[in-house]
Amino acid sequence: MLRSNHILLLVLLAGFFHTEGICRTSFTEDTFRAIYMKNPDRALALIGKEEKSPSGGIDPLRLDLMRAWCYNVKRDYLQVEACVRRGLANDSIRLVPERNIPYSRLLVEALVRTNRYEEAINQCDSVIGMARTTGNWNAEAQIFCDLASIYKQMSYNSMAERCFDKTISLMKDSKDVRDMAVLSTAYGDYISFFIDQGRIDDALSAGYKKEAVIGRMSMAPGPPPGYIDREYGYLFTKMAFLLHTAGRKRESERYHAKFLSTDFSKTIEGKNYAIPFLISSNRFREAKALNEECIAAFANDTVSYEYLQLLQHKADIERRLKDYQAASITMKRCYTLRDTIYARESASEAQKFAVQFQLKEKEFELKMANANATKRNIFLTGITIITVLLIVLLWIARRNLSISKEKNKALANKLDKYIAEHEEHRRAYGESVLDVGESTLEAQATEEASESLASNSASESITSGGEGFDYGKFMKMESLIVDKKLFLEPRFGRDELCRIANVSKNDISPMLRRYAGADNVTDYINRLKVEYSIKLMSEKPYLSIDAIAAESNFTSRSTFYRVFQKICGMSPAQYQKTKLE
Repeated sequence: MLRSNHILLLVLLAGFFHTEGICRTSFTEDTFRAIYMKNPDRALALIGKEEKSPSGGIDPLRLDLMRAWCYNVKRDYLQVEACVRRGLANDSIRLVPERNIPYSRLLVEALVRTNRYEEAINQCDSVIGMARTTGNWNAEAQIFCDLASIYKQMSYNSMAERCFDKTISLMKDSKDVRDMAVLSTAYGDYISFFIDQGRIDDALSAGYKKEAVIGRMSMAPGPPPGYIDREYGYLFTKMAFLLHTAGRKRESERYHAKFLSTDFSKTIEGKNYAIPFLISSNRFREAKALNEECIAAFANDTVSYEYLQLLQHKADIERRLKDYQAASITMKRCYTLRDTIYARESASEAQKFAVQFQLKEKEFELKMANANATKRNIFLTGITIITVLLIVLLWIARRNLSISKEKNKALANKLDKYIAEHEEHRRAYGESVLDVGESTLEAQATEEASESLASNSASESITSGGEGFDYGKFMKMESLIVDKKLFLEPRFGRDELCRIANVSKNDISPMLRRYAGADNVTDYINRLKVEYSIKLMSEKPYLSIDAIAAESNFTSRSTFYRVFQKICGMSPAQYQKTKLE
């Protein structure tokens, strides 16, 4: 998860600063290294003063790199990316591999943290090429470690394990403190990888190796202040959890005591890492207190896997404390957050890129296997190839069918959940809508009464559009339209919607884009019709597609299919089939 990359890269940063021969000022790189990890805001303030100082001796590009490290500690990855890209836009950085590599590695982490995996993988390939050109094995090992973490997050476990092994093989015999820092990080990520795979013994083995590496680093000059303590703190809490899971409770308590003796245990990050051990050892009250403290401090980016993990811990603790109602609410938050993260990841083609890479590897392995088989027996190879191809084709056909069914089922469930949640929102906001009497509703059938409804009911329940039109008022408007099924009326369109919402024709489309995600009025009405058709399929499964299209006021079956496919990502028949299975 690139957990400690910004720590170990400080060692590279120190060497990078040193080779440039920066002149000393009242604010020096030593000052920066001493404070930025524990107090990034103060470091940023000093960088700002240095930038404005007429006697400042630090190059502006260097200050941007230092600023990027501060934002990295603060987890403000968009700012990290902005600082790094400013540096890479300069030829003196971009065209010199020794200078380019530290910037590019920061960019990789920022891209991963914002779930842009394809860009991150491409950037990793670029850095590996520069590292091999310059003989920088340390940077190459770090990038392989980064790639392992990326593939791990994408669930390509075999590729992740190969990258971890490559990192360790490059650094395991080195006595350089920077190489040992890379090796320590690789073992730490390997521990998390083995935990996710349920390989507790392998995780413990990696943990003991990491402890030995940290011990070697602590005896060598070079690590920045707080680095060794942080590495020990992270390791001790992981080992305590693993040993408790393995049933070695006395040893796990010893490691937990070691963890509490570190300064890292008093930080928010350290407290977060301590929660799994406290849960596994049934110390739920302590775990709850730490979890609440971590959630309160996690305000920069709540659309992230780190925040999702905190919510999952919270739900787990609440269940174990038998507060099932609170646990249910927290899990709903987890589902919503997971969907948000998935939507952001789906925008990237990183998974497609990784699959293509994996397929190329499989094709190469198949060619090698066929070549070796040909040497032994041409006839047998021919028969084997034909058999394998038939099996593969049958397997692919069956797999594709299964994937298609599962995808449609998942999409249908997601649609049902969205509609249920949207209806709940409408009911919540709709309760405050002005009660419209029967006489008013009857009068709405005429043009004159419709205008009266727009000027009276809409103005009292929604108020005027423009800047004052908020989401709650929009939901009230939608609740009125849905409850009275106005969208099913043949003549219901932009003019009628403007009167009900009490907004101008110029404002109606921006309002729909903002609150309904619709491109225009027609798209918005079609969305309401599709939602209504979905409810018909659930409530009246005996109806045909043509009947549902007619009841939903679509002009033809083909129009219904086209609109439904565009909005829902599947055809009406596919949705109906998932509900009947």
